[in-house]
Amino acid sequence: MDAAARLAGLKQLHPLIVGGGEQPTAPRLEPAAPLPQLVRPGVLMDCLGEPGSGAGLIALWLCRLACKSQGELVVVDPSREFYPPAAVAWGVDPSRLLVVLPDTANDALAAVEQSLRSPAVGAVWAVLDRIAQQPFRRLLLAVEEGHAFATLVRPARRLADSCCADYQFHFVPVPQEDGCSDVIRIRAEQTRSRHGPLEQPRNLTIDWRAGHIS
Repeated sequence: MDAAARLAGLKQLHPLIVGGGEQPTAPRLEPAAPLPQLVRPGVLMDCLGEPGSGAGLIALWLCRLACKSQGELVVVDPSREFYPPAAVAWGVDPSRLLVVLPDTANDALAAVEQSLRSPAVGAVWAVLDRIAQQPFRRLLLAVEEGHAFATLVRPARRLADSCCADYQFHFVPVPQEDGCSDVIRIRAEQTRSRHGPLEQPRNLTIDWRAGHIS
């Protein structure tokens, strides 16, 4: 897709877009990690966890994998806490990174849905909170029609809410016993699947300096 087509596909988001940053590094990938098996076009993943749980970082890593060959990575961040240089350090291509800064929850949902329907978008990473059933279904329909991959980063208190995502995961930090500050250990529990039985909980290790998850 050429630059003109890419911009045309995203022009409605333009007033809210900010830039990406420097060229990416090349972090090591860990093919044995289980979550990348779920990264494919037309999948909506709900990632729940409290601050510091690693949910947002894991979701970003998955979106980067989805955009490895082509497509824009759209970040929808009403909290305005997303830090593009950190994403670039994890291998996100800044030339294909678009950050949307909506003012309200409704604007954020609209931006996610609009992005998912764009043929220029490969993945969407969005910080959201409560999603009513009807807009949740619209997001699922949009991701299926647009063939993008999407992760919704939401607080763990939404576990009890209804969920229309293909997959839902709850990420919980595992206490560190060795005092290593370079890695974060996370327990990933799959709490929803529209495509078969739930997987058993798994422990993940995030090496935030090296930029990989195993």
